[in-house]
Amino acid sequence: MAQSFEDMRRELQHSLQREWELEQERRDMVAAIAHDMRTPLTIIQGHVEGLLEGGRSNPARLEKYLGTIEQNTKRAAQMLEEMNVVSEIDRPDFAGAR
Repeated sequence: MAQSFEDMRRELQHSLQREWELEQERRDMVAAIAHDMRTPLTIIQGHVEGLLEGGRSNPARLEKYLGTIEQNTKRAAQMLEEMNVVSEIDRPDFAGAR
C-alpha cells in the first residue's frame, strides 16, 4: 500500500511539473507574440506621424507610406488571427477541425 501511495505521489508530482512547464511555455509564447506585435505597430505609428508632419503634401511619399501602413496593418491582423487560433486550440473543449 505504501508503494502505491509513493507511485501516486510521484505521478502527481510529474503531472504538476508538466503542467507548470506547459504554463511557462504559454507565457513565453504570449510574450513573444506581444514583442512581435510591437514591430508592425511601431512602423504604422512612425509612418502616420510622418504623414501628419507634412508627408501628405508629397504624393510619392503619401502613396509609399500608405502602402507600408496597409502592409503592417495586415501583418498585425494576421498575428491576431493566429493568436485567436492558438487560443481556440488551447481551450479544454477544443474538438479539432470542424
